[in-house]
Amino acid sequence: MNNQTAEKILGCAIDGLAAAESDYSNIDDYLDSRLAEPGLRRSVSSILFEYYRHKNIVDSLLNSLIKKPCKSPLRYLLCVAATQMLYQDGIASASAVNVAVSAAKKHFGQHSGNFVNGVLRNLDRIDVNVFCGNLDSVQASNLPSAIYRHWQKIHPDYLDTLIDLLKRRAPFTFRACGAALSESESASVEAVPISAPGFYFYLTNNPGLLFKSNMLADGRIYIQDPATALAPVMSAPLPTEKIIDLCAAPGGKTLMLAELIGEDGNLIAVDRSEIRQKITAQNLLLRGHQFPVITTLEFEQQRNEERFDLILVDAPCSNTGVFHRRPDVLWRFSPKKLNELVKIQMLLLKYAAGIITPSGRIVYSTCSIEPAENHTLVAEFIKTNPEFNLNSETQLMPCSENDGAYAAVLKREPASGM
Repeated sequence: MNNQTAEKILGCAIDGLAAAESDYSNIDDYLDSRLAEPGLRRSVSSILFEYYRHKNIVDSLLNSLIKKPCKSPLRYLLCVAATQMLYQDGIASASAVNVAVSAAKKHFGQHSGNFVNGVLRNLDRIDVNVFCGNLDSVQASNLPSAIYRHWQKIHPDYLDTLIDLLKRRAPFTFRACGAALSESESASVEAVPISAPGFYFYLTNNPGLLFKSNMLADGRIYIQDPATALAPVMSAPLPTEKIIDLCAAPGGKTLMLAELIGEDGNLIAVDRSEIRQKITAQNLLLRGHQFPVITTLEFEQQRNEERFDLILVDAPCSNTGVFHRRPDVLWRFSPKKLNELVKIQMLLLKYAAGIITPSGRIVYSTCSIEPAENHTLVAEFIKTNPEFNLNSETQLMPCSENDGAYAAVLKREPASGM
């Protein structure tokens, strides 16, 4: 890696960290809006996710070396450089120091460059294993203290597993669209099949081969975790049913529903985001599906009292089930935000209840492991909407093979005399 490329990666990672630490953005938003070049995106996302995977340790190390608070841009630079030194294989520790010092001098002056040089070279002398051995259990877990205490209450028997998962990068998984991969296709990207009902999922330890192939560009595959199949499989959609995906973008679960019902089915993909629905439309068309893709506003304008037999509500949520892939979500979690999400989720369920057929069903799903967003919410909905029964529900916990996810099938029972 030449210095120019390394400096560009460092600069983008600093910008991404600044965005992630704000209240108005996250890492995915930054990557989607600012980094179109795939190689740069992968490098920057790797740094940022590794930082949040080890945030407690990186911050504690830097705090032990910095006696006075430093301004945010310089602090972000130190966080990125420290992450590269400690947890990245693509750049040598000495090179990471040199690039960071050069950037500090260029953007903040000679004094700041000397400061960064001193901090990072002192960091390089620390035995990190010994340092971590002196941290308390919460710091050593790398979980935010609020999440640690929260999960200690609601998932006491699973807490150690969750902590262990955070330490390791999630496997790179993807799905073959339509048919399973052939032997030659699997060999070309070193793909290993994963057991997942209803669909063909794989993992590869060499995602670079996949990105160099045409499989993604041709629509042969879709990058997603096996846990995403939970809701579509539990939906058990039929080609004869009128189906709507109310929170469709960017289309991962919509694609699975489309495959399950075939082109003779009746499916509408709806989402409030016009920008993200363009991605949904691209994902469907690339894989040969012609189902309508519209915004929530367009749906309301066109509906004319139309009702649906099957409604998928893949609700916006805290994302705590996918922290293995997106560790930054843990640092955005708070009881206040959780309560706000629960209100939105209940509104979506009530909206779905208003457009369902008399004997239809709602499939409610999240990628959360929070009872408040899952079973507790569904139970409260049924309590206030007694015409619905809980047909089935499943909570997947994160593990080495898949992310966390929840899905519930809510069946509406026809009123007497109907």
